[in-house]
Amino acid sequence: DGTEHAFDFSMPVNRDLNLYAKWIANTLVPYTIKYAVQNKDGTLTYIADSTEGSALAGSTKTFEAKTGDQLNKGYQSGYFPTTSSHSITMDIEGTADNELNDFTFYYVQKEKVKYTVRYLEKGTNNVLHEEKTGETPDAVITEKFEPIPGYAPDAYQKRLVLSANEDENVLTFWYVEDKDHAPVQIIHWTQNIAGDGYTEYQSSTNLNGVIGTEYSETQLTIAGFEFNESKSTTSGKLTASGLVLNLYYDRIQYPYEFRFLDRETNEPLAAPAKGKDRYQAQVTQKAETIPGYTLVSAENQAINIAIEDPADVAKKNVKTFYYQEQTVDIKYQVVGPDGSGTLNNYQETQLKVLNGTANGSTPTANEGYKFVGWYTDKACTLPVDKDWVTTDTNKLTPRKSVKYDSKDGYGAATYYAKFERDVFDLKITKNVTGEGANLNQTFVFTVKNEANETISTIVLKNGETKTIKGLPVGTYTVTEDTAWSWQYKAENATQTVTPDGAEAAVTFTNAYKGTNWLTSLAEVINTWVGGNAHEKIN
Repeated sequence: DGTEHAFDFSMPVNRDLNLYAKWIANTLVPYTIKYAVQNKDGTLTYIADSTEGSALAGSTKTFEAKTGDQLNKGYQSGYFPTTSSHSITMDIEGTADNELNDFTFYYVQKEKVKYTVRYLEKGTNNVLHEEKTGETPDAVITEKFEPIPGYAPDAYQKRLVLSANEDENVLTFWYVEDKDHAPVQIIHWTQNIAGDGYTEYQSSTNLNGVIGTEYSETQLTIAGFEFNESKSTTSGKLTASGLVLNLYYDRIQYPYEFRFLDRETNEPLAAPAKGKDRYQAQVTQKAETIPGYTLVSAENQAINIAIEDPADVAKKNVKTFYYQEQTVDIKYQVVGPDGSGTLNNYQETQLKVLNGTANGSTPTANEGYKFVGWYTDKACTLPVDKDWVTTDTNKLTPRKSVKYDSKDGYGAATYYAKFERDVFDLKITKNVTGEGANLNQTFVFTVKNEANETISTIVLKNGETKTIKGLPVGTYTVTEDTAWSWQYKAENATQTVTPDGAEAAVTFTNAYKGTNWLTSLAEVINTWVGGNAHEKIN
């Protein structure tokens, strides 16, 4: 085809072959190949690193345009060179300054380009097989030869860098007449990670196989794969149409396991997620929601396993989600007057909800106060479960009362210990008003409790105050004996008192009336019936 090929002395020779000697200079000269897009204003944007090197003067070197990820981002797709390759015969006068051995590939933007694959007889250009045409957004195509009985191709497959100039996008397989030889293709296929397909793993082509000869291929040993004998063709007799031996390898399915463990104890918290999948498959597992526990690392909401061969390492394909037990705070709080009582434990912090043990709290009332009870609300209207409180000491020990799935556990809570005054002092004061009052007059008072029981009788003079100490907290009635002090009119002879603190006080005021010689029981109203006037006589 007019193209120079260097001869490799390890190549088999199956027909007459002419070798040509070629001499070139031994002087190296530099070259630079650039890759650019020409902007509308005529400036250039370089879209790839330059290719720089040196070659012997007088030699011819062919360069292909860069494609795909060889180009800068933004130009890796949809940009095609105006020519796919360029050859330079190195000028001995070329230097880094005079650019005699430099070349620039120019690229233009296109969505797709067309290409053609031809199958021609070498020397005659006769068409031996219908040409193939296509359209692609890809910058490079790779095509395999078509078997043609009685002819041998020049290559098993060829690669072509596509150009924006579609006239250049022609890939040609050249055939020579050969009735004794045909190509033998051996292809090893490995199963894809997913689905039913296979990908070519390794292949070879003997373009000079002898027709009528039996050919065979030995299976490969590929880590992570097992040979699929039923699907494979490992031997066959070569015919004029060629022979293809396809050997298939399936990915081995290895077991995997995701575990859900307590970080502190390594105890399992849920059944492991187990299964099998193909070698190199990516298996993803989401973290389980485990009541009473929190995932240690929030970013590990999902974990991947790239399936490996666990032959040498038992724990390959095993991943672990670690959890920590949730904790809560339980608080104990005094409700009552300042100094009314104390608790031996005011707070339990970071109590494990499932495996923790609450210590509880014991109330102690200060002098003059009493412990009323434990409550779940600050207003002290909702008492705690009586079974949580020890009768003799009033100690509260919270129990597990919150459901974590099927398990009982602790919940965050505050418990209120209510204290009240236990006793108080009752002060009774007597005042007398009115001219001529006897300041030594005594007044008698009776004090009764809520059960109407008399608990005290006291005697007071004008301006005098007496205190009854240590009364149990409650409601009391204080009544003046007006029959005893009949000369003095009481403003309010009976008063009720309920303490609102350490003491309570009542004051009785009586007005002196000198004409009040009789008691109220002797008071008579006389009426003159025959006239309009009445007269009230005391």
